[in-house]
Parts: sequence; structure tokens; C-alpha cells
Amino acid sequence: VAAKSAKPNDDLDLLIVTKPGTLWITRLVLLLMAIANGKKRVSFFGKVIFSDQWCFNLWMDLDSLSLPQEKRSIFDALESMQIDWIYDAGNVQKKFTQSNSWLGNFLVNQKYQVTQELASDSNKAEQNERLSGFLNWINHLIFKLSASHLHQKNNIPFKNLNINRAFMHDGVSHLKYLEEWQTLFQQATQKLQEIK
Repeated sequence: VAAKSAKPNDDLDLLIVTKPGTLWITRLVLLLMAIANGKKRVSFFGKVIFSDQWCFNLWMDLDSLSLPQEKRSIFDALESMQIDWIYDAGNVQKKFTQSNSWLGNFLVNQKYQVTQELASDSNKAEQNERLSGFLNWINHLIFKLSASHLHQKNNIPFKNLNINRAFMHDGVSHLKYLEEWQTLFQQATQKLQEIK
């Protein structure tokens, strides 16, 4: 949708950024809300009840906005720059950009400048807030149960899931996009050669 290339029956991929220590509690609440509103795929005995309209496939908390080394490719750079920040209560877009200065290595002519400026001390203090006691325990419990379920049911690699971040990709799907890119690049190169 953000890239203006969605087909009519495509679902809407969403990136959710949470306060530190609340990711898995937030995820559970949002999934229940989406199911209640008929916006999330639900199946009983193999029969789909709702179509998959909202796809909560990217999760980060404010302490984990920097993408890990293995997700710093040209593909991930383009995906990152195509994010349409539809609700940004805490200036998260700027924090995300500051935390991922490596994006400038790939995409130097984007609509906003990638900067290495560090978050202010007040931002750091906000990011270091933690849930304590019972709620922290609940967040960890939901994480353990969810990670096990996601790995078994959807083949999500454990390396994509931790207490502060979740990438709901099976480790194979993005290869399809890379192959499509390669085909388009070869076609463009061929056309350029024909013009010459």
C-alpha cells in the first residue's frame, strides 16, 4: 500500500512500534481486537472465517529500532524507506531513521535525510522505561508461548523473534521478491542495450 503497488485483494502489512517491555502484550491485545473486528484471518478446522486484511508482521519496541546486521540489505533499505508512518505519536519515524543511519549507504536521495544524530537524553530516558514485576513476567510468558507457536505453525525462524523485536517472515518469502527484482533489472538492462 505504501509503495502504491497493492492489488485489490492484498492484505495491509503493518509495522507496530511499542514502548519498551510491552511488545508481546501489545501484540496479543491488537490481534484480539483485529479478530473481533473481522480484520484478521481466523480459521476453524481448516475453514477460513475472516480474510487476512491486517497483517501485523513487523514489531519493534523503542529500544530496538536499529535493524540487525542480517537485515541491512538493499531489499531491507527499500522496504524501510517505503514505510508510510500513518500514526506517529512519539516521533518514531525520526528515531527509526536515526537508529538506521546505514540506510544512507543505499538510498541517498530520499525525501528525508538519514542522519547519525543520536537521540536526546530525554528520549533515552523515555526508552529506558520498563514494565516491572507482574506485567514484565506476563510479557515474557506471552513471548515464550507466541514464539513457539509462530515457529511451529508458520515456520518463523527463532532468530526473527525476541522480547524486543519480531519479524514475521518465514525466511524464504523475500527471496521471491529478490528474484522479481533481478528479472526487472535484467529487462531494464536489456532495453538500455537495445536503445544503444
